[in-house]
Amino acid sequence: MKQFLTIIFLALASMTGQAATFKISPQVQIESLMSIDPLELWSATTPISIDLAEATLNYRMVDPEAAIHRGKWKLCGLVMIGNGDIATRPIAFRIWTGRPCDLTVSIVGESESSNAVHVKVFTDSAEVLVIRMKGPAVNVSGIALGQIRFGNTVK
Repeated sequence: MKQFLTIIFLALASMTGQAATFKISPQVQIESLMSIDPLELWSATTPISIDLAEATLNYRMVDPEAAIHRGKWKLCGLVMIGNGDIATRPIAFRIWTGRPCDLTVSIVGESESSNAVHVKVFTDSAEVLVIRMKGPAVNVSGIALGQIRFGNTVK
């Protein structure tokens, strides 16, 4: 039921042009991305790409000296997951934290036979986001963010 409500919420958010925000823990939130603000890109570190079974994970940590705040939350980083092809519409999200952030990523496991990938994103030594991908479906810490879409049609 939780995944069904998440999908409905994401669909409504995309129709209104607003991003959906999900609380992962008392210190971490993720926000689905419809677009990236130029200030966020300007404030972000050099992107790091990790090749996975059938996808590419690209992430950028936001420089702590150029902090972007929203109330008590500080922008930690930007994450995009796609297949690396130009004609792909990736799944993307922001990571907001309530304390200093040190974004790192670790591949826990991947299976080319089942097309499943399990990745951990650490925002610090105590906070972990778990990304699970099965085919084009992307799930972050139990939240179904959507599916990587193929083709260059923007809706």
